[in-house]
Amino acid sequence: MNKPWIVLFLIFISVNISSSQVYDDFSDGDFRTDPGWKGDLADFIINDQYQLQLDAAEAGSSNIYLKYKQPDSIQWDFYFKMDFSPSNSNKLRVYLTLDNIDLDIASGYFLEIGENGGDDKLKLYRLDHGNKIILAEGKPGQFANQPAESFIRVQRSDDKFWSIFTKNNDNPYYKIEFEVYSDEPIPDSSYFMLSCLYTSTRKNKFFFDDIAIDIFEDDKYPPEIIKSEVVSKNKLKVIFDEPVYKEIAINSANYHLKSSNINPDSVSYRFSVPNEVILSFPFDFESGIYYTLVVSGIEDTNRNKMTETRETTFFLIDKPGKGDIVINEILFNPNTGGNDFLELINISGKILNLNGLIISNNMKENKNKVLDEDIILENGHYICITKDTSKLINDYFIPDTAFLYENDLPSFDDDRGNISLTYFNSTTGSYATIDSFDYSEDMHSGFLNDVEGISLERKNPFIATIDSFNWASAATITGGATPGYKNSS
Repeated sequence: MNKPWIVLFLIFISVNISSSQVYDDFSDGDFRTDPGWKGDLADFIINDQYQLQLDAAEAGSSNIYLKYKQPDSIQWDFYFKMDFSPSNSNKLRVYLTLDNIDLDIASGYFLEIGENGGDDKLKLYRLDHGNKIILAEGKPGQFANQPAESFIRVQRSDDKFWSIFTKNNDNPYYKIEFEVYSDEPIPDSSYFMLSCLYTSTRKNKFFFDDIAIDIFEDDKYPPEIIKSEVVSKNKLKVIFDEPVYKEIAINSANYHLKSSNINPDSVSYRFSVPNEVILSFPFDFESGIYYTLVVSGIEDTNRNKMTETRETTFFLIDKPGKGDIVINEILFNPNTGGNDFLELINISGKILNLNGLIISNNMKENKNKVLDEDIILENGHYICITKDTSKLINDYFIPDTAFLYENDLPSFDDDRGNISLTYFNSTTGSYATIDSFDYSEDMHSGFLNDVEGISLERKNPFIATIDSFNWASAATITGGATPGYKNSS
């Protein structure tokens, strides 16, 4: 049996429209006092995820509404989840603007989700003195599955265009569902209402969060490039700071390489990631070469156009192979309270990603240490790896240009040991040794009375690692080590 409509309301009146007219994310766990929802509060709770959740005693319908001062251009945002497949008996209406809380006589606009069959879609209606008139609808079946869930954004511009957007939790960008023009006026003071219709099995399956009503300011700025990155031998991903207009973005004439004036063969665009494009070029990128892409004429979804060219630099990143990286310096007998360190140098002529590089001491049965995040090392550049970079900075002179990276290292004995670098080759399915060095305290200079805190440095990175004459103690004038920059030897 249906119970009477239960009304909860929050009154929010603003004389001067502030930066946010209405915002409630329920993070304080209390919707009774601030902002102060009123009505039959027993039908709703704030759950453990700090969301507003329907928690009714029986089947029926429940409304939440608030009053706000409405500007000419306005934006509504909210999150909803219906933890079931919607239907005519279990549906959601979101009244964006109403001139009266009595729905039998009210005029305004609302969204609806819920219908029988598998065509559940987002619909926009105009309400005219209690009579609903459909204006536009989204993709059939978009909300047919369980759960029906989305972030919704609705914008009404001062020229009376309505734009409806959605996004899911996995995508930071909204995508437009539809746009429509409606010149029916909206009142200066309006009501915003969440209306749930439900059966007994759905009486606690409606969830809401991040409700916001604010001034909508038209975007007047063109998209900007955030970055570009190589995704395969001849494909480049370009990432913009906002969604771009597809028909313009896929025109290959809007992109060319600065040095050769070559355009991509094709440009791909995905609506699921509307701020990215993938450019396919007619040749393979060469490792170790820096390319500059020139971009022009790109527009965002509001048709704001780049009036000046933009440039972005990119390069092919390789995985390390045998001899691409060599051990260049090692501190195995640190000062009291200090840490060991390992310095590597890239001599490959390529730009390498060290993610997955395995560091081990083959003379000890201890756990290998792995670099488990993307670390880009350019040709001729150094990286110094240590457990605590602050201790190195305290013990040695280190220029600002030095690349210090914190990561655990295997245990190194003070008298002798081994340092080995290996990498898993996914093509061959085997591990390849990149470099290996058997060190000994005897390799230090005989003129040193104490080698504590003194590193062993490689003299020439292109001479074999196993050549003991290619190693020497770091100069004491540098403090006994040169972590992350050119060796003193």
